Amino acid sequence: MRRFLVLFKKELAELITPQIILPFVVVVLMFAMLGQTMSSIGAEQPSTFPIAVADRDGGPLAEVVLGALEQSGFEATLIDEAPDEDTVTAILDDLDANIVIEIPEGFSASLAAGEPQRIESWTRVRNFSFVGNNDISSFAGAMEVVNSAVASMIAAEAAPSVPAQVLQRR
Repeated sequence: MRRFLVLFKKELAELITPQIILPFVVVVLMFAMLGQTMSSIGAEQPSTFPIAVADRDGGPLAEVVLGALEQSGFEATLIDEAPDEDTVTAILDDLDANIVIEIPEGFSASLAAGEPQRIESWTRVRNFSFVGNNDISSFAGAMEVVNSAVASMIAAEAAPSVPAQVLQRR
C-alpha cells in the first residue's frame, strides 16, 4: 500500500502544475463576472412594459383583452388615434413603448357571432439583444394568454354549465 501512495503522490505532483491550474482559475473568475453582469442587467428590467392600445370596439371581449395584457405584465395605455404605418412611430415615441395594438371595431360582436377576428399589432425593435427586447419577447406569450382568455369568455357564454377548460382541451 505504501508503494501505491508514493506513486500516487508523485503522479499528483506532476499533474498539478500552473499550466493546469491557471485555466480553471480563469474560467471560475469569468463565470463569476458574467453572473454579476447578468444579475445587474436583470435588476434593471422593469416589472411592467408599456403598450399602446387603440380600442375601437369597447365591448366586453375588448375588456378581456386588456385584462389579459395587464395580467401578462403589460401596462396598457389607451390611445384615440388610429395606428397605421405613418403614425405608429409617433405613438411609440410619445408613450415610450415598443408595441401598439389595435382592437378592431365590432370585435366583440363578430366573435360572439362566431366570426374570427384579428388584433393588429406593430412592434419596434430598438436593438438586437435578448434583454433589450424583453417586452417584445413577452408579447408573444401575452397574446397566447389573450387568446385563452377570450376563448374562455366565449365558451362560458355559449355553454355556462360546462367548464371552459373542458371545451378548450386540445
